[in-house]
Amino acid sequence: MSPAEAHAALAVALARAAARGEHVPCRGRDGLLWVSDSAEDRALAAELCTGCPALVECDAVGQHETWNVWAGVDREAAAAARRAARRKE
Repeated sequence: MSPAEAHAALAVALARAAARGEHVPCRGRDGLLWVSDSAEDRALAAELCTGCPALVECDAVGQHETWNVWAGVDREAAAAARRAARRKE
């Protein structure tokens, strides 16, 4: 799935969740946790993703990202781990 297709699917999933009155954690008052410079904030955001109705679609977007929290995964930490592993090779 291309990044554009993934973003479109996420937009649809978020609209459906809103129409059903479902809670989407990153859309709340603490939404800045997902884009914080603080690793602790991003860890909390990742935990809050549990049970999100748009988790699958969010993960599809996250596959193309190297920053912020997507689908309960701190993409910045994951990218740093991949870079460290490559340096060890």
